[in-house]
Amino acid sequence: MKLIKFILIGIIFILIFNALGMFNPETSKKVDNAVEITKIKINEFKYKDKPLIDMSLKELASNISSDINYLKEEVITDEGVKLSGKGLSVIINPTKDTILTGKVDATESKAVESLEKLLYNLTKKDIKIPDEFLDKSSFNVAVEKIDGEYNLKLDE
Repeated sequence: MKLIKFILIGIIFILIFNALGMFNPETSKKVDNAVEITKIKINEFKYKDKPLIDMSLKELASNISSDINYLKEEVITDEGVKLSGKGLSVIINPTKDTILTGKVDATESKAVESLEKLLYNLTKKDIKIPDEFLDKSSFNVAVEKIDGEYNLKLDE
């Protein structure tokens, strides 16, 4: 009797998951692509063809501020270099495991463009913020060193 109940419950779960599209290959592909978009592996960070770890915080701040006019107000703290503009605040510290952290106001298009330009300057890869994050009011960005590789993470 227990075996029959177990089989019936299993069949019901399979039917429910199938109705929700969980076994649909197209849905699975969309989920896989979403993970790939928000997690990009980067081997080494360079800015102006010089490794970040070889640059002083002041040199890094002046290079970024001169290249990306939107990011100003450079403040050097124990956490790293803090750069900000309207709707964008970023802290960069190449000596920590979390190289970059930031908060972006998604309603400010110049803030999003500046973040994309900063990520391109660091990674030399064209990284576009997915539309699912642009539809939100704000989101966080972090670049972390995990197992010797750098990962870009976007979240609410």
